[in-house]
Amino acid sequence: MDLCGPMHVPLIGARYLYVITYDYTQKTFAYLLSCKDDTFEHFRRFKALTESELGLSIIKVRSDRGGEFKSHIFGSFCSNHGITQEFTPSYTPQLNGVAERKNRTIMDMVRCMLIDSKLSLEFWGEASKCATYILNRLPTKPIRGGCPEEIWQQKSILIFVLLVAKHMYLVHFARSWIRLSSKELCSDIRIQAMGI
Repeated sequence: MDLCGPMHVPLIGARYLYVITYDYTQKTFAYLLSCKDDTFEHFRRFKALTESELGLSIIKVRSDRGGEFKSHIFGSFCSNHGITQEFTPSYTPQLNGVAERKNRTIMDMVRCMLIDSKLSLEFWGEASKCATYILNRLPTKPIRGGCPEEIWQQKSILIFVLLVAKHMYLVHFARSWIRLSSKELCSDIRIQAMGI
């Protein structure tokens, strides 16, 4: 889990994006926060959600050494519920790799959505929720033959095509940007899905 922000343009008070990735399913949860102090309340809700929907308890939490995760109230809550807190060393975001990559992926998607739709930057929160929704429905490498939402719900879900026709997309491949039309992007996705 990680906190992204503060954003320069607040969304009706929200300045931070709190991202939690559940390791087993790779499902991502994104919460909009007005201040860092709200982190604990949203983690408490996330814990209740996982226990009620999956019937599993959280065993370990990995985060950076941000004050929002090292607070006394957060630490005592975790110790009271048998949750081990694992902190990465200071100034080593690469050791919290899943969360940092997820933040980057979500924010890259947000930028593309806002630029493509010509919306103002104050819609970053809604775009981040949309990006999280999309990521949870796409196949991921750690989960073979499924997507995070399918594993979470333990049933097949319908995936609709979300691409907009007649637009250009910037795709990031190995530190270089390639401009593709939606037709080229769709054919690329079909080829990868068929395993070619």
